[in-house]
Amino acid sequence: MVDAAVAPFEKGLIRPGQNVQILSEESGKQVTGTVISVAKSPTKPQAGESTQSGENYAVKVKPSNSLTSDFYGADVRLTIVSASSQGEVPAVPPSAISAGADGLTAVTVRTGSHERRVAVQVGMTGDGYVQITPEGSARISSGDQVVVGVQPPLGSGRS
Repeated sequence: MVDAAVAPFEKGLIRPGQNVQILSEESGKQVTGTVISVAKSPTKPQAGESTQSGENYAVKVKPSNSLTSDFYGADVRLTIVSASSQGEVPAVPPSAISAGADGLTAVTVRTGSHERRVAVQVGMTGDGYVQITPEGSARISSGDQVVVGVQPPLGSGRS
């Protein structure tokens, strides 16, 4: 059994029966498992544990096979997929998404020297990307370039 803890904002994403990847970062070995339980209330820190991280909820994971000795007592990384798409979806780095004063969530698409703002709805996040869905008749195509930062014009700083 693997004991883990998750923050309150993660608790609602995890359910018994979900598949888990268990990675020993020390050895590089990886095995699969299943979430067995998620605590309904926060756990109290054990003797010697830090309380600085705030409330956590206990999660129990059952490995699919017996763990080898290099997993015993080791810190491991658990990856639990809480949502996935049925296929490929448009996704951009989070820094490409902006919210304007008009309340619109958008990305800026660059074609040559022309830029256009495209209203989007955001979806799932994973691997450092955020799923986007253009609103209305707007289109974003695979391979389109999105702006992820703004370079201020020359001479716009203080001297």
